[in-house]
Amino acid sequence: MSDTQERACHELWKEVFGDSDSFIAQFMQNYYRKSNMFSVEENGRLVSMLHLVTFNCNGHNVGYIYAVATAAEARKRGYATQLLKDAIAEGKRRGLAALLLIPASEDLRKYYNRFGFKGSYHIEFQTPDNFDFGDGHNNACLLPLTPDFTLGAGISLLKHTL
Repeated sequence: MSDTQERACHELWKEVFGDSDSFIAQFMQNYYRKSNMFSVEENGRLVSMLHLVTFNCNGHNVGYIYAVATAAEARKRGYATQLLKDAIAEGKRRGLAALLLIPASEDLRKYYNRFGFKGSYHIEFQTPDNFDFGDGHNNACLLPLTPDFTLGAGISLLKHTL
């Protein structure tokens, strides 16, 4: 991703989530990978994105779908839906055991249920810099991609991998 594209990601993130510049910069510096960002541009402007960050959970590689964002003027066009479908297909292609995400609201939880994300699991993230991927809302939905992957009723630890 070029500096221009990184700035566009930063701007969309700030517009949609209102996070601080330092929080966004920390993610971009330590967790962003070009191959893990799914995006849609409209007239040369980034209007929708999500990130697929890899973690290890119970000995399995899993993908955490993070920062699903669509600019206000580009909503209701199916962009997030397409990006989620692309991320699910990529997770399968990479052989990930499951995908997880943390919905910011009950309406979003219902939206993600349509793609097969189910349940409410308490997860904790383990990263070298203690980055707060969960923003304190660690009730994740799970989409198993392999039949042998489950999360227990207790706390599941996600350890960041590259």
